[in-house]
Amino acid sequence: MAETAREKIVTVRVISPSREVLVARAESVTFPAFDGSWGVLPGHAPMAGLLGTGIVTLRMPDGATSSVAVRGGFVRVSHGEVVILSPEAAAAGDVSREALAAERAEIAARKPRSPEEMAGKAERLAWLAAREKIAGGS
Repeated sequence: MAETAREKIVTVRVISPSREVLVARAESVTFPAFDGSWGVLPGHAPMAGLLGTGIVTLRMPDGATSSVAVRGGFVRVSHGEVVILSPEAAAAGDVSREALAAERAEIAARKPRSPEEMAGKAERLAWLAAREKIAGGS
């Protein structure tokens, strides 16, 4: 059976509570899972999973890449579609380097007083790092 052009593309949707951050057609997508990085190609078997904080990267049909930062959530792969639901998601155009620098300074100024506060600070730093990466920062 010959592959059609449709079978070589996967539709990717990244959705946060406030808006749909990205809808695109891609040759592949990688995303941060809670236990490492996962990748999906067209024809992938249906699955669902828990996301981690990091970067969703799409390889577009023209060879370009597109990235979105996500802060946890869920992913569902089914029938040629990858749907990512995240409580916070940001595309490169959504972030300001100045705002990220101010946020980094604010996080650094806070001194955790408990293991829970340390874990919260680590999560905030991971979310900050993901947005800095898509903004072309560190």
